[in-house]
Amino acid sequence: MQGEAVLYEKVGGKVRCTACRRYCTLADGQIGFCGVRQNMGGAGSTLTSTEGPWLSR
Repeated sequence: MQGEAVLYEKVGGKVRCTACRRYCTLADGQIGFCGVRQNMGGAGSTLTSTEGPWLSR
């Protein structure tokens, strides 16, 4: 399940991830260096589960 990321900022039509010191600037559809963050239509999103395994029932 994907979810909207918390640690990002909008920069023009791109998204800058602020989760680590790389500060990847992502165009729409682009995935960050870590492979976990992506720009989905101008919003940062995570490609990992937003729920812990104890909540997925």
